[in-house]
Formats: sequence, C-alpha cells, structure tokens
Amino acid sequence: MNTEQYMTLEIKDQSNNNRVNKTIFQIKGHFGLILFMAIVFTGSCSSVRLIPTEAVNKLGESPYYALNEIPIQKDELNGINPEDVAYLITYYNREATRKFGQQAKDGAVLIFTKLYAIQKYKNLFSNYSKEYESIIQQTENDDIQYILNDQILTTNFEGRLAVLNESLLKSVEIINISELINKYQVDNKRVGVIIKAKQPKNTYKSKYKY
Repeated sequence: MNTEQYMTLEIKDQSNNNRVNKTIFQIKGHFGLILFMAIVFTGSCSSVRLIPTEAVNKLGESPYYALNEIPIQKDELNGINPEDVAYLITYYNREATRKFGQQAKDGAVLIFTKLYAIQKYKNLFSNYSKEYESIIQQTENDDIQYILNDQILTTNFEGRLAVLNESLLKSVEIINISELINKYQVDNKRVGVIIKAKQPKNTYKSKYKY
C-alpha cells in the first residue's frame, strides 16, 4: 500500500489578456513538492517539456537523485527546503542509464540549490566579461539587478541564469545606477547586469519568451 500523501496545489496564472487562469495540480509527497516548485515557480526544469505532474509520474519507483552534483538517498529529500531549489534536470530511460548507469534505471533527478546556481552563473559571466568579474568582487548580490533579454529579474530567477552556457550567451553588459533608473525604473540597486541569451532547449515552458 502506498502511504505517501498527496497534496493539491492551485496556481493562478495571469495571461496576456489579463484573465486569471487557475490550474490544479495533485502532487505526491515531499519530492513532488520540490519538483513542482522548481518547475512552476522558477520555470527551470531541463531535459523535458512536461507539466509538473507528468514529470513526477514519469519517474520509476527508485530514481537516482543528486543534490548539487552529489548523489543523495531518497529520504534525504526531506531535508531540502523547496524554496531553496533553483532548478532541476531530469533524465529518463536510456539517457538516464547512459549518464549514471543502472542506478538510474528508474530515471535521474539532479537538484540544484539557489546558492549553487548563483556560483554557477557568476562563473559563466565572469569568464565572459572581465568587467562583470570585477563588479561582483565589489558588490553584494542584493545590490545587483539582473536583466535577461529585457526582463527585469526579481525573485526565483537563479535557475534561469544557471541553465545558460557559453553557447547560449550572447552578451553581458554592465550599467550604472543612473542607467538602471532611466531605462528600467529600478532605483534600489547599485549596478545592473544586462544579459542577452538564446532560449535553452527542452525546458518547461520553453515555448514562452525566455
């Protein structure tokens, strides 16, 4: 008998014509909540274009799990705060076993925290721009405004930046507070980082503007 509890979550999404659409998801257990929050609230789940419930249900009974590239056991998922998760990468079937062996015969789930994601995109942008590398040494994270393809990133954006790579990155530009205020009406940050990038493939909601 399966003793895992299900929780029902309702997400309200405001569409372009200002109508509010409600979607009901039934999520199984703590891992389901982690997966759900990472995909729906950050839009960052690589390798599949599945809605959250499909992404959970497609996994077998005993997937391979890794947290920040370190293998973990299923019961260790209970120690993860879903709000700390930046993004996930999921693999299925032959792709999973090719990467992680028979331990991933039921699929593989790679979980990455926001702290890990921040370091990942900082390394990427630093390698691309010496000016950026200099700025982050002098400026606190909370004083930097990231803008991706003209979208002002405010909350839960770490995964969106961390899934970028050298082939997707087009440009990284640093702007001062005056430019931030005049062009983007942002007055609570010290510096702006303007990023232009291609859309990553095979991500949840990848059909939408990145």
